[in-house]
Amino acid sequence: MADRLQTSMNSVKQKKFPLFLLVDDCAFPRINGDTGELIPFSAYETLLRLAEAFDICIPLCFTMRYLDLEGRWSGSTPIPYAKQLVELVKNNPQHLLFCDHGLTHKLGNTNYEFFNPDTGEHLNEQEHRKLLKIIIQIWDDLDLDFPEIMVPPSNSWVPNLTDRIYAEAGCRYIVSISHSKNQLLSRDLFSPGGIKKVFTPKFKWPDHSPHLTLLPRRSWLLSCNRINPSGWLLQQMMRSLAQPCSGPFAALYNRTSLPLPVHSYMTHIGNFVGDHAFDFWYKLFHWADAHPSISLARSFDDARLLYDDLAPKKEVLFDHDHLD
Repeated sequence: MADRLQTSMNSVKQKKFPLFLLVDDCAFPRINGDTGELIPFSAYETLLRLAEAFDICIPLCFTMRYLDLEGRWSGSTPIPYAKQLVELVKNNPQHLLFCDHGLTHKLGNTNYEFFNPDTGEHLNEQEHRKLLKIIIQIWDDLDLDFPEIMVPPSNSWVPNLTDRIYAEAGCRYIVSISHSKNQLLSRDLFSPGGIKKVFTPKFKWPDHSPHLTLLPRRSWLLSCNRINPSGWLLQQMMRSLAQPCSGPFAALYNRTSLPLPVHSYMTHIGNFVGDHAFDFWYKLFHWADAHPSISLARSFDDARLLYDDLAPKKEVLFDHDHLD
């Protein structure tokens, strides 16, 4: 085991890890759903400035109830600057990219939409198709093709159902986490069986889909409501980028002792709100662009190729759970 781990880590160290962001919750009116601070149009201008500064294309993942100008769904509440936002992305295709992030971002009283890994509750096929029909109508109303990239709300989807139905609509990629994690509590680490509990996922999604391409992402140290990130956080994010697959922190955070390169990192539109947001992200990207072990991916496909070159042959680390 030790020899296999060292060989895998040495192989990864010889190549560069991609740095690529996908921005969740785009078009949300407020940070953290409907209750937090208002998200201004300037947050998207910050993203465009960042993309222009480094000549990159940043995918924006839209929850469509907030762009539903024709009222295709009874619960839609479009944001006041929906038309302006759509035009901003349309007019800057070299720097901003439309991606799908569901319709409601709600499943009961949770922020899931397709599947709740905590309870097993999920949409059936009829409910999936009804929801996706509305999503397609909204994209069509905006005179936009259905996106090839989907990020499931709260990174949760139903294997062989969500991927199959989205693929039928023209989606080619799902970008999401590989498994949902049990909450990391210090008492668990030092209790009988605690280590096993911490490293056992609540739910493990498959590594492959017969319907489209699955690409893994990683959560960062940024909560969805973290605006104007601090200098301390910048240092922590730099450290996690420079050593993404080694050390005890990575083992605990990712719940695995094996190197796990990813295609991209998770952020939320709220992370680009505030007077200092641009400076924070500029410093991070500028540092990463010069780092010998990091490659600042210029596009979704660039990150995909970098990830494909890095990713070790997949093996089953946990038993797959199955839905009833």
